[in-house]
Amino acid sequence: MWICPTFQMGTWSRHTRFAKGLRNNFKTDEIPLEETRKARAAYYACCEFLDETIGDLLTLLERDGLLDNTIIVYTTDHGEMAGEHGQWWKSSYYEAAARVPLIVWDRHLSQSHGERVTAPVELNDLFPTLCARADIPIPEDLDGADLTNLMLGNTEGWRNTAITEYWSNQTTGPMRMLRNPRYKYVAFPEDESILFDLETDPNEFENLAGQAASQELEASLHEQLMDGFSWESVRQQIASDRERSRDFKEPWGKGTPNQYTLPDGRVVDAETCLYRPSVRDEG
Repeated sequence: MWICPTFQMGTWSRHTRFAKGLRNNFKTDEIPLEETRKARAAYYACCEFLDETIGDLLTLLERDGLLDNTIIVYTTDHGEMAGEHGQWWKSSYYEAAARVPLIVWDRHLSQSHGERVTAPVELNDLFPTLCARADIPIPEDLDGADLTNLMLGNTEGWRNTAITEYWSNQTTGPMRMLRNPRYKYVAFPEDESILFDLETDPNEFENLAGQAASQELEASLHEQLMDGFSWESVRQQIASDRERSRDFKEPWGKGTPNQYTLPDGRVVDAETCLYRPSVRDEG
């Protein structure tokens, strides 16, 4: 049974520049109610279809004797606002967009089966985790950390925070967010910060930033979030990447939205295989 998300809008969120910019940019306030219902139904149908597809995949892996030697990770790169706070799609700091599913199944780690962990983690943690589970040396200086102990329910020594960044021309500007088990703090280079108590305000309607009672907490979270980070250094890196990318344009056109710049300046289009496949299944 699907649980319908909360679509009520908090009064303050109507006037938050970042949130308002998303609604204005995509004109989501103009979506009719009936179209909204259809879109939500379609989204839920996609989720149900994906569940069935994953079941088919697991059945085939087990049939072919590959399940014992396969680590399965179910996750995604972003959530779906589905109309909450007047927003759709992603690009937002709200839980519906920033919090994603993460299920890891490893037959050789049976103690973790059925274990539910609420500690905040990042997608950056998947690479070192898969290295560890595959008995591959974990490279140094990674942003992420091995999740194996967390999968076993052991939170001792875990950083207990997750950081999210978003830089795009689809918004009024960049954002940087820190999430711990209870609080979410969002900073902007120009706008006022946002602070949610997700324990007492799970739908993220009340901004506690700037309130006298939250002053000490806000300062602490801000210090954690901005440690070793500066808006200007990221802007300079973006400008540098754009300059280098001019020499490595796709020869067949603009490419797709999911292009990545490697450290040496080369551009890799992650979706080329989808639109210009070189391998075709004739089965």
